[in-house]
Amino acid sequence: MAAPGKRLPAFAKKALNPYVDEATALASEFLREAKARFDAELTYDLDAVRTLDRVCRYNRAAFDDGLILKAGFFLGEVLRRAYGGKYQWDARLKALSLRVGDLVAFPVEKARKVVGERDGGTFEEYLMVFAKKLADRRRARGDGGPGAKGEKP
Repeated sequence: MAAPGKRLPAFAKKALNPYVDEATALASEFLREAKARFDAELTYDLDAVRTLDRVCRYNRAAFDDGLILKAGFFLGEVLRRAYGGKYQWDARLKALSLRVGDLVAFPVEKARKVVGERDGGTFEEYLMVFAKKLADRRRARGDGGPGAKGEKP
């Protein structure tokens, strides 16, 4: 890593966390398209998943593969900005994943399922399960979440 007070060069940052530039660009495109096409105001905070649910579930016919990809990257960026993590290619599933510690999410694949009505779930449910699993794992290791390090829930 860089010495304290020193910044890593851009090529080093990209090598340490590939796909971030592409993810942020596609997520930003989704923000613009959601506003223009569906009059939806989205931000990168966790509450945005409710709006993302409404946009994707009520406008399924308007979603092509490109818009699904952008919606998935938007979800990925919401998760990454809230919880950290790194994008990785999962060769076994042939899909991009977001790894946060030992927990792995597949935001683009979740978007495909929500838009395609293949699992009946919502982004909000997905977020709640993800956050609970992450908190449980951090608590078990003693490095975060309510109840960790003597904190009260």
